[in-house]
Amino acid sequence: MQSVGWAGKVALIGVLSGREGDTSPHILMSKGASLHGIFVGNRAMFEQMLTAMTVNAIKPVIDRTFAFEEAPEAYRYLQEGKHFGKVVIRV
Repeated sequence: MQSVGWAGKVALIGVLSGREGDTSPHILMSKGASLHGIFVGNRAMFEQMLTAMTVNAIKPVIDRTFAFEEAPEAYRYLQEGKHFGKVVIRV
């Protein structure tokens, strides 16, 4: 919360652990920033999505695949932001 810039946005994803951190809005308010909760769905929703993808032959676009040993290179590539689609690390 302290690192968000003026008029910035904080995305709070998940919170499945049940633990609460310091989510006081005061620091955000002083910066004109906002907090957005993001819900990514549960297992049943994920399985429904996979079924829909299979039925409709939807496949994700894979930009590049790296071997596990090349993981640092894969993260550097991802950080460059020049990819189109998914960057995959084979395990």
